[in-house]
Amino acid sequence: MEWQNRRPALASADVGLELLDELKTQGYERTTVERFVRMGNHGVRADYVRGMASAGYRLGSIDELVRMRDHGVAPDFVRTVKPRTSTAPTPDELIRLKDRRSY
Repeated sequence: MEWQNRRPALASADVGLELLDELKTQGYERTTVERFVRMGNHGVRADYVRGMASAGYRLGSIDELVRMRDHGVAPDFVRTVKPRTSTAPTPDELIRLKDRRSY
């Protein structure tokens, strides 16, 4: 029932089953309609989730995904940074690097 009442919000956020399926495939927690809409409003799409996973980041937290997307941390950026560091950077480190335009 909750999902049916939120159809207009889901449509305006441009989110759909592909994103929901990708979140499940990548092992993210179940989410609420509000958080799902928030993801769409912040530009998190299935290809972003898939790209971050292929770059080695299955964050497990939807909020963390949104945060990284908000800061412009894209899969290509992660692939550029990772080989230049001795260990895989944490999400916070990636955000700091992106915000400082270090790469």
